[in-house]
Amino acid sequence: MKNSLIYLTLATLFLGGCTYPEKNMTIQKPAEPDWLLNPTKGLSRRAAVGCAYIHAKGESAQKKLAVARAIEQIAMQKSTNVDVVTYRKRSQSSGRLGSSTAQTSSLQSVSNINIKTIVKAYYKKSDGQICAWVVEK
Repeated sequence: MKNSLIYLTLATLFLGGCTYPEKNMTIQKPAEPDWLLNPTKGLSRRAAVGCAYIHAKGESAQKKLAVARAIEQIAMQKSTNVDVVTYRKRSQSSGRLGSSTAQTSSLQSVSNINIKTIVKAYYKKSDGQICAWVVEK
C-alpha cells in the first residue's frame, strides 16, 4: 500500500510536468528601439535612421549601406543638394545558355558641406533588415 502511494505520487508529478503550453499563448518579440521611429527624440542635434536589406557582400556591406542612407537623410535635413548617380554596365557572356551579367555602382556627392556623424546603434529586424541610427556630431 505504501509503495503504491509513492508510485501514484511520482506518476502524478511526472505526468503533470509533461503538459503542453496553451495554444493561445503569444510569444513576445523583443521591442523595437525608440530611435527606430523617432531618431531625434531627446536630441538637440540632427539624427536619422538608414536601413538596408540583406546584402550580397555580407553583413558588413549591409551596415555600410544603412549608414550611408542615414547620412544622406541628415544631408537632406541640412537643405543641401545630394546627388545620387547610379551607373550600370551590362556585359554579355557567350555560352550555351546565353547568360548576361550587370555591374552596378553609385556615386553620392554633397555640395560644399562636411557632415561629421557617429553611429549610435544598429538594430536587426526579424526580416534580416539592418537599421543604423546615425547622429550628427
